[in-house]
Parts: sequence; structure tokens; C-alpha cells
Amino acid sequence: MKKILLFIIFGLVTLVAITTVHAQPADNLLQNENIFDTLSVDLKVNGSDGLVEVAVGSRITISWESDGAKRCKGNWSKKDLLLDGKISGKLGSSVVNAITVRIACIDGDGNRADDSVLLKITGSAPSTFKNPVNPTPPPVTPPPSSLKQREQPSTTSILGEQKIIVFLVNYRDSGPVPFSSDEIKSRIFNGTIQKFINEQSYNRTKLGGDVFGWFTLPTNGPAQVEMCSLGYENVRLSTYGAFDSFLQEHNINVGQYQHIVFLVDHPNVGVSSGTIGKIDITIGDGRVHRASQSCVNLSRSSFASYQLTRTGAPPPFKFILFDQNFAHELLHGFGAPHAFRLDCGADIFGNTCKSIDYGNEYDILGTPYYGYHLNAVFKERFGWIIPSETIVIEKSGQYTLSPFEGSNDQKIAKIKMLGSSFVPYYLEYRRGTGFNAFQNAGRSSTRFGLLINRILSPSDPISYLLEAGPNASGAPWLLTKEDGTVFTDDDTGITIGPIKNTTSESITFDVVVESGLCTRRAPRVELAPSQPVEAHPDVSISPVMVVFENMDSTTCGASDFYATTVFSNQDTSAVNIVREVHPRKLVEMARAPLSFKLPADAKLGLTKIGYEIVNKTSGMRTKETLTVNVTPTPEPLTLSSIEPLSGSIGTLVTLKGSGFNQGQNRVRISKGEDYRNLAVFSTDGATLQFSIPSVLNNGVAVTHGRYEIEVFVNTVNVGKVFFTLLP
Repeated sequence: MKKILLFIIFGLVTLVAITTVHAQPADNLLQNENIFDTLSVDLKVNGSDGLVEVAVGSRITISWESDGAKRCKGNWSKKDLLLDGKISGKLGSSVVNAITVRIACIDGDGNRADDSVLLKITGSAPSTFKNPVNPTPPPVTPPPSSLKQREQPSTTSILGEQKIIVFLVNYRDSGPVPFSSDEIKSRIFNGTIQKFINEQSYNRTKLGGDVFGWFTLPTNGPAQVEMCSLGYENVRLSTYGAFDSFLQEHNINVGQYQHIVFLVDHPNVGVSSGTIGKIDITIGDGRVHRASQSCVNLSRSSFASYQLTRTGAPPPFKFILFDQNFAHELLHGFGAPHAFRLDCGADIFGNTCKSIDYGNEYDILGTPYYGYHLNAVFKERFGWIIPSETIVIEKSGQYTLSPFEGSNDQKIAKIKMLGSSFVPYYLEYRRGTGFNAFQNAGRSSTRFGLLINRILSPSDPISYLLEAGPNASGAPWLLTKEDGTVFTDDDTGITIGPIKNTTSESITFDVVVESGLCTRRAPRVELAPSQPVEAHPDVSISPVMVVFENMDSTTCGASDFYATTVFSNQDTSAVNIVREVHPRKLVEMARAPLSFKLPADAKLGLTKIGYEIVNKTSGMRTKETLTVNVTPTPEPLTLSSIEPLSGSIGTLVTLKGSGFNQGQNRVRISKGEDYRNLAVFSTDGATLQFSIPSVLNNGVAVTHGRYEIEVFVNTVNVGKVFFTLLP
């Protein structure tokens, strides 16, 4: 069985596909040249067959060449690929792992050829691509043990006019266009979406730009519902110059715009997606331009439905699902990630909290049952809330805050830890006006109070909404006067509440700022992969990623950590040190130092390898084990000879060596820039046989001269020999 696993590359999620490859007897294969040399595919990442090592957030190029194929698919895209192509893009911060980039091609008879490149991604960098948004269903709660890579936000101010270019795109089978470009332009730049951004930013940001289309892709749309994943580069590459002609015809200079949006009309184009902030995009003249990029479903139903409130009541204003989806993706393009909340069970905050993506129900980047305004943390980062509109709380006292939606006075409060510049808490007082008006829709009794946003670490500035009043009927997120709740965080020494008074104009509350308690705890650790891995005696084991979290309280500050690997109760690894890990900060260990050789006398069968993470400050440690299936060491990969050394077209060539797959291998015949990839089977792991073809790629005829013969086993180049084609 050959499996294409689930990976996220360029933010596009691939489906799990399982294909059975049937081996055929060697004598049958030798009688059928088509089996050998009419179907092959060669995949490269950054021009290499692998192993390729890059840093997270780096720009990579995936290229492929097929021969004899009718259809190709890769696990970086849900769409069919060009039979020969190249695509470039940045890796998001959620991709830190050793992953395999795969491609599979089939011919008209259903025969299949595969190739893959192992890609090792290390380090840390800002995220560029997010998971797709689906605003209607409730948020999905990850399992309690899940350690998720958090999206890293932008800190860039978003002020003044934001220039947006919108492309209206459909497929050959999309049907009549539902809207004109003028209608869409009016809705975005002169209608509800413009008003929404104006209100969000307190009139500090406005939208400007242009709408072009319709542009019809030269294919039918997806056969089943798929994520909206069109982007500038893949549209250009997949339309064979048609999109470039469209740009030239309309005199479009994409470099003039900060944000690129594709609005796609097709019944099977589903949830929207986009980048977190700007990325590098290669535009038509070869220049690299930085812009955000989004793909939004332009379905007719999104113009006829609304996000309902938690009580099921409709909003008291016209903000249809299209408006919500467009604004959601645009805010991602500005640099904001999803709006999270922490589920801490019966506690407001504790040590066993789960991070809930889309969990903030007061935020358009969450699941907005109660309000559409972006949370305080990112409004401040975008420059929409300025210092004069902020209360900075550094000592105990009573404070009064104005409504979050208002145009004057103090809109947010920030609480600093005593004697520190770190701000773990942002407070909001929402009154449910403007685009937050449906906060109170359908509720028999309305309560007003503080929303508490928690920043877990100064090095990981994502905000999390706390359930400040978990027992408050109808107001689970609010710290209210009616409940009399006081929230105390011993870790930071901060107490919020009680609420003293609320009016339509303000809320008054107490805050206590004291020294926090430093509580040391063992780190939280997980391994990837968690399933058994295969290894061989005296051969380096595949890299294992160790993900850990500093569980010390915030007051303890950062600590250095080190990791060791243990086999058969003996330390066999060099120490790998990670410095200055802040509490509540997820860290993905550098992978290479955690790769090591099993002892030469390791017994065959299942065994355990321990990975231990140690806090150097406290000495507290956590150990996790990985099951390893120790199997016999395979034959070394060698290419020792070719027979004959010369011949004519159709000559049967035999390659001898060791370590070949007892199944499909790849033989590449090349002369200069022309080549042909052959899928060649071995029955004994030591011999490969194939016939010299009459043509190379793109129908180039084989002529007399010297040809290179290379052998690839999986992604490893075994070696090179030469064959002379006689006149």
C-alpha cells in the first residue's frame, strides 16, 4: 500500500489518498516497453531530489517533470497539476516537521508513477498561511493532549488607505455570473464592508482598490466540495498564459496593491482561506511583490444568509455571510490570526487549559455569536487604538473604562505585571452598538461586564478570551457586577474585580497588582511521530520532533531547557539546548540533534526510545517514549555496472548494484537538457533492466551520442553510469 499522508504546505490541506500498487513479474515487464518508459515522474524541491532542509517560513520551489502521464496530483494541492510545472511559495509556521512532498501521475491505462522528496523544516518564523475559515459551524475543540503550533501575528500598523485588488473568477461549468464587477466593487468599497472597516478602525483605515473580471479558468470546477485555494501564482501557472493576457488586456499592475483577493463562483468551491499578513509573490514581470492573498467563496447562498446570534436571533443590521467571510479574510491579510479562547473547565484560568481555535464568540476572527469587532490586542497592534485611548494599569486601584465601540476616551485597559513590562491582560467593555449590536439580540436579560483577554507569553503574543464568569447565566465570558465575581491569577499577582458600577457610558472596577508566585512545574512534552517508527541497527534513526511547553508560572520568567535521548537506559545523544523559553510558550526542538544511531547489537523487534526534556533552572523533567520497530539493516545503495556499454534504440540494458527497491525504481536517461524518466522494477534488489527508448521528454528524438544513466531509489540518487547510442 502506498499512502499520501496529510500535510499542510503553503497552507493548503491535502486529502488522504490510498493507492494500491500491484507488482508484475519481471518477464512480463520486459515484454512491454510501455510499462518501463512511457510513464514516469521526477519531483524536486529547490532543485534537489532530497533530503532538503529549510527553515520554517522559507520560500521553496517545487518542480516536477512527467513523461507519458495523462494526469498528475501532488499533496500540496487539491487540484490536478500541470504535467510539467513549477510552483513557489512560503512555508507557514504550522509546518515545522520532517514531511514528504509527494506527486503521483497516471497514464491513460491507469498505470501509476510516484515520486517524493523528504523536506526537513526547522526553526521559527512568522506564519504566512492559516487554516481555512468556516464561520457558520461552532468551533472544533482539539483533544486536551494536543500541543498546537500557534499562529504568529503581524505587528504592522494598518492605517490609511489599504489598496485591494479583487479578481472575479469562475470555471467553465460555473453557470451565469451572479454579479457584475460594479456590484461587487460597490459592496466592498462603498457598502457594508467599507463601513465595517471604518467602524473597526475608528475611521483610521479605509479600503480602496479595484475589481476585475470575470476571468474564466480553462477547466471545469472541482467535482466535490473543496476549500477555496486559488492564489496569484497558481492561477498564472495553471492557465497557460491566459491570466497573463487578462492582466495585460486590463493594464493591471498587481504591484500597486497591498492585498490580493480572488472571489470564486462555483457550487463546489467551499470555505475561504488566506494568508496571515503579507507574503512574497512573484508577479508577471518576474519581480517579487509583498502582499496578502485571500480566496473567498462567492456563492449565491452567502448573499442570502446571516450569521445568527447564540440565541438564534438574526443580527439587527445587514451583514451577510459574504461580508463576514470577506472581512474575516481581509483581517487575516492585515496580519491578525484567529481569535482564540481558553477552556479551563471550572476555573477561569489554570494549568490544564485548552486552546480553542475560533473560540472567541465576540470576534469576527472567532465564531462571532455576540459581536464582530476585532479584539483589543490586535486593534492596538494595527494602530486603531492609540496610547491616549488606553489605560495602562501598573498598580492597585479603581479604574473606569469607556465602551470599546466608542469614538472617544479610554477604549481598553492593559494590566502590567508588577515590576515588569509584560502585559498579560487586556480588558474590554462592550455595549453592543454598531456592528456589535447583535451582542444583545434575543436575550431576555442583558448583562454588561468586562471581557478579559489573556496573553500567555511575551514571546507568543496571541490573545485568548477567558471565561471570566463560567457560572453566569447568559454571559459566560463576562466579569459582571451581578455575579460579583473576582478573578485572581496567582501566577501574575493580578486580581480583577469586583465590578463596582456599569452604565451605558462606562464601567468601574477594582484591580490589584501584587508580586506573583513563581511555581515551577515539569514541562509538557509530546513527540511527533507518536506511532512506531522503523529503524535499523547501526543506522541513524529518522528525526523525531520533540514539542514541549514551559509550564512554570509567568512570574518565574524564561528558562533554558535541554533534551536527551535514551536507548536501553543509556544516554546515547548529545545534549540539545534551547535557550530562554518563556512560560506557556510552545517550542519545537531542533530535530537533527535528536537523530542518532541505534547500537550495532540492537535486538530486532519492538523497543522503546526515551526523549527527556529538562528545565535547567529547576531541574524538573518530563520523559516520553517512542516505540521503534528494529528491522534488519538493508543492503547499501550501490550502482556498480551497466551492460552493454553501447547499443542502438531498443537495446536491453542491465544495471547491477545493491539496495534497489524490490518494486519500482526510477532510471533517468539524459543528454544535455533533454531527459526521460523510466519506471523500472527489480525482483531481486540487485538488478534493473530496461530498453533504450526512441524519444525523450517532449517528443525529442533519441540520437547517437553519450547518455547519462542515473538510478534513484525513492528520493536517493544511487549513482551514474554512461551508455553510448551508436549511429
